[in-house]
Amino acid sequence: PAMPVEVFNPIIEIAQSWVRKYSADILSLQRNFLRARGATRHYKGNSYVYATDSELLKFRFDLSGSLGESWRQPLSAVSDAIAAPRGKKARGNAGPSSQFKALISDLRDSASILVQAHTGMRISEVLGLRALPRHENGWPACLTSRPSPSGFYEMFFIKGVIFKAQGEGGSDAEWLAGVRPVGATWLPDAVEAILILDRLFAPWRKMYEDSHLIVSLGHGRGPPRGIKSKQFGDAWRVKSD
Repeated sequence: PAMPVEVFNPIIEIAQSWVRKYSADILSLQRNFLRARGATRHYKGNSYVYATDSELLKFRFDLSGSLGESWRQPLSAVSDAIAAPRGKKARGNAGPSSQFKALISDLRDSASILVQAHTGMRISEVLGLRALPRHENGWPACLTSRPSPSGFYEMFFIKGVIFKAQGEGGSDAEWLAGVRPVGATWLPDAVEAILILDRLFAPWRKMYEDSHLIVSLGHGRGPPRGIKSKQFGDAWRVKSD
């Protein structure tokens, strides 16, 4: 059955806020985290954690000071709220890197919701999208646009693969992601979401040498430090904080 509008509309509004507003802070936090980690890459063991945790703890979620007040509290040194893998009991506390990883997951989920809501794509199809090779305009491989038959509108499409009931390898497909008048500069929700996903996973995609738009950050509490081993397809085993 269709989702009631009383449920659907609030979910979409929250997802839009994450993608169109809060994503700026999360992407900025990610840059700071990776910069701190890079500066301490010569450290042995986990001694670099002090530098990365310090960077995470001092961040303020106020869109670089443009908000009157922060949209969420700063990360804490220790949090009792730790997400456990499905079917397993949560253990221990979550430090700053765990909370940061949860924010990445929240933004990923919000963007995925917008893509699915506006295109009807299955989650398997979203996870199968490719970012590489990139188009000349810098867009990921899965996103393209072309004029409408009338020439009055610009039509955006997401190119991917349908896996369900299609046999091994699936079949190529494309989904209409949105339309805007020619000359307009705003982007439809699903298009904005794809571009945010592209930026969010860019450093991790580079680490894995993988072409998928969305990649796994592993099962550790914090973001991965590097590849420990790679198996066939998207089954990654990563070394995490």
